Amino acid sequence: MEKNGSLNLRAFALATLVPVIIMLVAMWMKPLWRDEYFSQFFADPRESLSFLLKDRWAPDPHPPAYNPLLWLWSFISTHPFWQKCLSLICLALGALAALRLMGAAHKRRLWVFFLICLGSYWVIYFATEIRPYVMNFTLSALLTLAGVKILETERPGFSLYLFWVCIGIVLSLTHYFGALWFACLGFVVGVTQLGRGQKSGFLLTGLITALGIIPIMLWANYSYGQMDFTAIANDAPLGERFVAGAKQFSRGLLVKTFGSNPLITCLSLGALGAALMGRRRTDTTLMRAVILTIIMAFVLHLFFVNMIKERAFIVIMPALLWIMAGAMAGTQHKWARFVPAVTMIMPFVFIPEYFKNKEAIPELLAALEPHRAACAGQPLAVYYRPALPKDLYPWTSEKLFGDFAGELVDIRKASHLADTTCPVLAVSVLLPKNDKAMIEEATGYLLKAGYKLDEIDLQKFGKGRTLLWVKSTK
Repeated sequence: MEKNGSLNLRAFALATLVPVIIMLVAMWMKPLWRDEYFSQFFADPRESLSFLLKDRWAPDPHPPAYNPLLWLWSFISTHPFWQKCLSLICLALGALAALRLMGAAHKRRLWVFFLICLGSYWVIYFATEIRPYVMNFTLSALLTLAGVKILETERPGFSLYLFWVCIGIVLSLTHYFGALWFACLGFVVGVTQLGRGQKSGFLLTGLITALGIIPIMLWANYSYGQMDFTAIANDAPLGERFVAGAKQFSRGLLVKTFGSNPLITCLSLGALGAALMGRRRTDTTLMRAVILTIIMAFVLHLFFVNMIKERAFIVIMPALLWIMAGAMAGTQHKWARFVPAVTMIMPFVFIPEYFKNKEAIPELLAALEPHRAACAGQPLAVYYRPALPKDLYPWTSEKLFGDFAGELVDIRKASHLADTTCPVLAVSVLLPKNDKAMIEEATGYLLKAGYKLDEIDLQKFGKGRTLLWVKSTK
């Protein structure tokens, strides 16, 4: 690595080992939560791809590109750590593709970009989960770099446009926000080419981007009639919807992008401002694409469907980090020598996030363990969350409790359970936080089964997302 400016790349790279090590430890230690069980459910290697496509992927409000990859990956092992390693493969392949794409012209900036990304919340946090967001981030970064390459090439060749459209298609089929970023970036790149007098480039970029959007439109048309929109209904007043969306966006931008390394952010403010004011050609194009994506996301959020979550904006973050990497690659500021130190410190600030035990399922399993002998061979009642996909909750419960009792019984059909000698009356996982109505409903079924209220002891884990009912010892 070359050493130009006041940022020592070798020291920066060594310092980045700290967030990488924290990421690997969190990948091993962090328990799974509801959305990760979704991913496992959608990529169950015991099922065929045709079954998964028709019965599990189609009703999901997310495009499916990650699912077949995880399905194939899980044939090697279904251990959570191994499944999380798929994100590391995405990162490694993305880095190799970026090196091949950008060449020597951006060598220093590209290495700075890699190091900033490895220390970013967006990479570290989502690498600790079995979800598609590291893949989403990587594809968004590659699409951004391909856009830069198109802008910097007077006559982009067939291979570059082929790369652009292939990445755009896969990104779009990974997340609907990826399709939005692909469309907005393609539009802004094309308009920039037109402004430079590259009429053929404008037409070609527009045409290829439009063709690249077709697969996600076809998938949306196939999936739309099977999706459940109750969880993303948008019936709140317009002002409330805007405030909620703005809160999600600002938290993702300020805390999780700029907050991952505040010193890099401070040293990059000039470059971000220059891009915003139109003073840095290619960076300005990226910034305009970022702004257009944000505007379009809020239009869709306010008037069509409640789609803004902070993680959805992950698609625009690589473009911002690329602008920041440009500033850091050439900075002469004396504070740049402290970047490695800040890089080592900041991951510890996010430790509660990186190791978050949201569902507290391990605590539930530990609480069940003393009763294993008494419950062996006897039925265990389970309260299944009344939400789609309905098969997810029995699937997850069988995965967690299948070896604990003789059989799992839906608590709604457990009228005979008062005869069991097992001290565990019922369990439930993947619930909303402290949902009073669901807790009362589940307890009501136990009362119908013959238990009295003073005979039931309810234990809550993970702020009520995980529940255990046992026979009271009072």
